[in-house]
Amino acid sequence: MNILIVDDSKILRNSLKLFITSKIDEARVHEAQDVKHALKCIENALFDVIILDILLPDGTGFEVLEIIRNRNLGSKVIILSNYATAKFRQKAAEKGADHFFDKSSDYEDLVHLIRNSR
Repeated sequence: MNILIVDDSKILRNSLKLFITSKIDEARVHEAQDVKHALKCIENALFDVIILDILLPDGTGFEVLEIIRNRNLGSKVIILSNYATAKFRQKAAEKGADHFFDKSSDYEDLVHLIRNSR
């Protein structure tokens, strides 16, 4: 299972990568720190699951989400953000996100969802 984590925090990416790989043996986790790197990763590989932060140094996760959906990549897209407001949840749904999780509390739910995405 190929997973891409797109978040500007290296600490969060590493922590999430360790958490996911400790729970899902077959997970191959890739990382991107911004929109540019995320798009490069998406051009070079297919991902079963893409985890996107909303606010990135050179744009937003919503921009990446829109590109993913326009290209019909078939990836499950999960927004993972500290900004778990109704406004952002609605925008994520409108742009085609499959799920939206709060960084501060939803890691177990995230792993459960990834595990069941096979």
